[in-house]
Amino acid sequence: HADTRKEPQRKLCLPSEETTYACCMACRNSLVAGALMYAVLHPPNFYAQAAAHPRPELRKRPFALLDGEPPAELVIAANKAARALGVEAGMTRLQAESFPEVAALSRTPADEASAHTILHNVVCLFSPRIEHIEISPGTYALDIEGMNRLYGDATQLAAKLRQHTMAAGFLANVAVAENFHAAVCLALGKTGVSIAATGCEREALRDLPVRVLPLEPEHEET
Repeated sequence: HADTRKEPQRKLCLPSEETTYACCMACRNSLVAGALMYAVLHPPNFYAQAAAHPRPELRKRPFALLDGEPPAELVIAANKAARALGVEAGMTRLQAESFPEVAALSRTPADEASAHTILHNVVCLFSPRIEHIEISPGTYALDIEGMNRLYGDATQLAAKLRQHTMAAGFLANVAVAENFHAAVCLALGKTGVSIAATGCEREALRDLPVRVLPLEPEHEET
């Protein structure tokens, strides 16, 4: 069974810009060794992916997912095709249904539970030490210390983890870093596989959108 015990709250501490380049050049090899590293798996647009997973036909048409009690249901997610037509989170059912091409679906907790189970089973293949990131549905952090003996270096492990997830029917981003929060931010903010070498977190996080950063409430508006 996976160890899902929560650790104490972590702080994101980044090196100064002056030392970033030197640290990057000196620490590339740390990704190959069995050092403490975190891999984070994030399935973007989780609710829409969960809804489409048991309904393959939805992948070929735009749809919006609604939640709430009728008649006050609101759109909580939409797939890429629906968003391209103008559907946005927060729209009412009436607004969503004004797009004739868009299928309006009610949220089904069973779909999300099934998706969580599938993703949980995938990450358990890559580490016995995992943690569900509660602020982001479907997102898991893995302690991959020592797992290089089974899956290769961090880049190889991340690629294999993403491939397994996609084979299970979910698109996913995978990020690896020594810093837990850096790995989470990279997975939330970058498509595909992202690797931050030890000491290179500032460089890796530089272009991420502010929404993925672990800001204190008083800093969110600045």
